Amino acid sequence: MTVNEAIARANDCMGDTVPRDKLLNWLWEIEDTVRRELEITHAGADSGSFCDITADGDALLTVPDPQSELYILYLQMKNDMYLRDTE
Repeated sequence: MTVNEAIARANDCMGDTVPRDKLLNWLWEIEDTVRRELEITHAGADSGSFCDITADGDALLTVPDPQSELYILYLQMKNDMYLRDTE
């Protein structure tokens, strides 16, 4: 899944309620967590091979399909918290 695909799929569920720059920040949060956890648990992990969210919207995110749904769910969760829709 690319950065643009993640944002488009999240927006399909949430509507265009959040600015793109905020969605990119949220994607960076989860991508950074994935990167750190892989580096911690996998000796010799190449941190240079992880997605640079700010470089290109067509960049591939680290987690492959079908587990890449985690990006959509994370963006939806952050959106709910952003809009204070947690009930």
